[in-house]
Amino acid sequence: TLQALNSVDVGAEITGRVVEVMVQFNDRVTAGQVLAKIDTETYEARVEEARAQLSARHAALKNSKATLNEARLKLDRVRTLHAQGLSSQQELEAAQAAVERAEASVTSDGAQATLSNASLKVAQSNLDKTIVTSPIDGVVLDRRVEPGQTVTSGLQTPVLFTIAASLEAMRLEVAIDEADVGVVKQDEPAVFTVDAYPDRRFQSRVLTVKNLPNTSSSVVTYTAWLAVDNAARLLRPGMTATAEITVSEEKGVLLVPNAALRF
Repeated sequence: TLQALNSVDVGAEITGRVVEVMVQFNDRVTAGQVLAKIDTETYEARVEEARAQLSARHAALKNSKATLNEARLKLDRVRTLHAQGLSSQQELEAAQAAVERAEASVTSDGAQATLSNASLKVAQSNLDKTIVTSPIDGVVLDRRVEPGQTVTSGLQTPVLFTIAASLEAMRLEVAIDEADVGVVKQDEPAVFTVDAYPDRRFQSRVLTVKNLPNTSSSVVTYTAWLAVDNAARLLRPGMTATAEITVSEEKGVLLVPNAALRF
């Protein structure tokens, strides 16, 4: 079976209604090109909410720092008075406890600000994901979404598009019987035919032979990949082919017609 060298399923990482689809079947796309857009209203609201929470946390942190500064100044004054015998030990301990509580408050508010900042990054990331872009340069093989359709991202990412990196170079996956796999080596020449062009033989070579066996009805085969030059764009993914791999070649041997061996 003919396959694209690199095929990528492009999905939606978020849930929402598709408002626009920018590409069609067989369109050539580049990395970063917009393929589809998902409704942004909900995600924009979440970004605004996260920003407001972050602002509130920063204000609380600023207030805590001011309280800590005030508590430290008070502690310094109490220590001076205590050294002069003008302040009791209880007042000194109370001032020290106030500083410790203020420090704890600053730490807590700082942690909350960090959490709010992380929440804002998540909300912004989800907003960015409303724009579905192509991860590679290639050709759109399949489109599974229409404008107005709602996509739901759960345990499994819904696939919206399938993009092949290039169809000018492909690979042919062939099944080799276990009895023959021992003589098939990398870079050996091969030819193959497809039903669409029965009178044409396409040149190829062996890229690799997988070690993972395939068993069907007690028959064991191994998958080999053959390199395919498709510069003419005659071949399509999914076409079935019959391949012949040349595993040995002898030159200068005596050729005898079968008739010479008949009595």
